Amino acid sequence: MFLDIGPGDGSSFMVARNSLLNPKMYAVELNEGSSIAYKKVYGISTFKNLEEVERSNIKAKIILLSHSLEHIKLSQLSYLLEMIGKIIDNEGAMLIEVPLVDMRKHKLIRSQDAPHFLFFSKDSIKILLEKHGWKIIFCNSVSKEYSSYSVYKKSQKTFFIKLIAKIVNKAVRILPLSAVRILSRCINKMAIDEQFSYGGDRMCLRVVATLDKKSLNEI
Repeated sequence: MFLDIGPGDGSSFMVARNSLLNPKMYAVELNEGSSIAYKKVYGISTFKNLEEVERSNIKAKIILLSHSLEHIKLSQLSYLLEMIGKIIDNEGAMLIEVPLVDMRKHKLIRSQDAPHFLFFSKDSIKILLEKHGWKIIFCNSVSKEYSSYSVYKKSQKTFFIKLIAKIVNKAVRILPLSAVRILSRCINKMAIDEQFSYGGDRMCLRVVATLDKKSLNEI
């Protein structure tokens, strides 16, 4: 059972299908257009919130929050982690990826992150999860190194990414499902090196955590 909270373009479902054995896949997504696309391309059932997931009695073995946690308001954070604890399987794992923004050293080289409500350092995300009864299995920085970052290069890259995204979005609507899957595989291969480059001062954090049953009993 694989659940993506805020799936974006839905490419995680292609990865899950290629990596897991006959996965049952679900999404939590507010955008109706995205929900329709997930259903059309991947056959995914979508929930509007975690309460709906809980009422359906689904217990997810893998829960993914890829660049969605930073969009949660601080006042909602504790409740979100509590709800995830209710819908995850006893032997399940939560995978989180967020931008690495350590204000002690990154405050002068931040990108356009206005939609983000939360900012995480490696220390703070560990403290947050452990406080709410999660056990850290893996935590490391990932993606490009901050030393290679420049505002000018970032703006250029953002322009081309948006252009490609528009082309892909139009292609998905008119291409047959088999062609969409091939396109998705090609896009994933283009980004694979950066997505699995770990360590040092990089631009994202990737965390794997499980429920710490001993800690939960103490809370």
